[in-house]
Amino acid sequence: MRGQRYSGASPTGVIDRGGAQEEICIHLCRLKELPTLPELAARMLEVVRDARSSAKDVEAVIVRDPALSAKILRAANSALYGFSQEITTIEHAIGVVGFNQILSLSLSISMFDLFRTRRLDLQGFWRHSIATAMGAKWLAQEAQLPTEVSFMAGLLHDIGKLAFASLWEGAYFRVLRLQHQEAITSCEAETRVLRYPHTGAGGVMAENWSLPADYVQAIRYHHEPTQAAAEHRALCALVHVANFAAHEVFPSLFAHVWEEARLAEAQSLAQLPPDAFDRCMAHLKEQAESINTFLMAIQ
Repeated sequence: MRGQRYSGASPTGVIDRGGAQEEICIHLCRLKELPTLPELAARMLEVVRDARSSAKDVEAVIVRDPALSAKILRAANSALYGFSQEITTIEHAIGVVGFNQILSLSLSISMFDLFRTRRLDLQGFWRHSIATAMGAKWLAQEAQLPTEVSFMAGLLHDIGKLAFASLWEGAYFRVLRLQHQEAITSCEAETRVLRYPHTGAGGVMAENWSLPADYVQAIRYHHEPTQAAAEHRALCALVHVANFAAHEVFPSLFAHVWEEARLAEAQSLAQLPPDAFDRCMAHLKEQAESINTFLMAIQ
């Protein structure tokens, strides 16, 4: 709910260092259960990082997986990109959509397949993630930050929630219930139930996957951008703004309590104008059909 006041623990949900040794062991054991990046997605990262890579190199990785290839082509032909000519090959998709967008698609599709739950609505989760990515890309133009990096940071920002919901579905259902019953942040509810917040778990997972520092920082600090490394604060703040714009436009079970003051601080940190949040929401409302089409394409 917009502007709902919250005065509880820090959004990062940092665990008290004086906690019982048994609890610390539990946290570490749970983090060790975090999944590894699928082999194909890991290979994709290696290829894209190599400055010598060409469209052919990227294509060679993707075509090894026919299901992934089909989903990428569906997504590239969706209303989100709006190309007038049908894209029929992966090479063509890379050429017109771009390396970074294809990387984002590959990672999101891989994670969609990696994480499954029976009781929780991950459709709402993915809709929020895609909307955050689109909002971050739009805001990046205002803040003069790299648009494709911002898109991917927005797409990946909540992977810690995704891992929690998939690995410990029953416990995460209790997290969501507690969050809504007591109107507390998702990070505090997670820390009370799981003893660790999604921001920290997502950051660990991103580091284990060897994701670029931009994404690791955005995942770990999108609720507290002032805590990010100086060179990443603007991106983390931008994702913070996009995150809550997406929650406002597409409410879901995974919504997060937030504060007007923190939003204003993030807009200032990202050097966004005061009306950026409202205009970002308007942009997402206009793109609602494209977001839903894109979501259907990557499933």
